Amino acid sequence: MRRVGRIGAARIQASALKQRDPSQRVVVTGIGLCSVFGNDPDEFYSKLLAGTSGVTTIDRFDAKDFPTRFGAQIRNFDDEKLIDAKNSRRYDDCLKYTVVSSKKALRMAGLEKEANAQGYGQLDLTRVGVLVGTGMGGLSVFQDGVTNLVTKGHRKISPFFIPYAITNMGGALLAIDQAELALRCMICAVLTPSTLVGDVAEVKAVRKVFTDFGHIKMNSTKSMIGHCLGAAGGLEAIAVIKAIETGWVHPTLNQDNLVEEVAGIDTVANEKKQHAITAGISNSFGFGGHNSVCVFAPFKG
Repeated sequence: MRRVGRIGAARIQASALKQRDPSQRVVVTGIGLCSVFGNDPDEFYSKLLAGTSGVTTIDRFDAKDFPTRFGAQIRNFDDEKLIDAKNSRRYDDCLKYTVVSSKKALRMAGLEKEANAQGYGQLDLTRVGVLVGTGMGGLSVFQDGVTNLVTKGHRKISPFFIPYAITNMGGALLAIDQAELALRCMICAVLTPSTLVGDVAEVKAVRKVFTDFGHIKMNSTKSMIGHCLGAAGGLEAIAVIKAIETGWVHPTLNQDNLVEEVAGIDTVANEKKQHAITAGISNSFGFGGHNSVCVFAPFKG
């Protein structure tokens, strides 16, 4: 995977910021995933801690004519009866992963209808915010649509051709009314699927935000599960949450010969490490300026 990055960073004096209202805290109550390491968050993180590589030779399709012939494929997917038979036949694999991981997160949070969660019956589902990120999800439907257009004509194109191919486009764009919240994040514009240029740019930004690296670990989940593009942030956020929960930081696999710009930073190369974690940061820098920095910390009531 290749990337080129440009980056900037800023530190904002805490005294210049308003005190955040504790009632506006966001609490993670449920997580769900479908990954190369299965659908269970505990199993997923155990494989990461073990330094297991999910990257293998591609056999889902014939890749002999492509320059890259390896990837992190989901094999033996089990929908755990969370999708009915009719929809299982209709859904693209990407949509199956979305439905299963979403339902598992709702189940963990106790928000399924059967759970009788307090206030759930009064919840207006049309006003619940949903963000969807995919790793080029729906591409197979797009490919089938183009093939049918060329070979059979426009009448044979599925009506789901466009909706399935753009699952992570915004249904609404929101302008957050509290600008000071955005100022607390690193200000970055970088494309970082693990290349020398991009990694060094990210390290330089982090150095401008943190001055003491003695208690900081900086690792990479992509070294084991590949780059899931729009879905990468969700999986990596779960890895951060599990690190806080377990007190173990997963390794950065296949890392050696660090460049001098990374000197003094513990990148957890090749072996997991036990670490008392007070806060974890998930950096997601993507194509076209899709950048986010999420900070997670233990919930203290």
